Amino acid sequence: MKIIQVILKFIIIFIISSIHVMECKLEFKKDICEWC
Repeated sequence: MKIIQVILKFIIIFIISSIHVMECKLEFKKDICEWC
């Protein structure tokens, strides 16, 4: 069960980061944002 929780955490982090990058590309926040 712990393995599943770790995998889920990685998936959630990946989804959040990908959404964030999309927002940065749309709003041109690359200067402010560290991830983009």
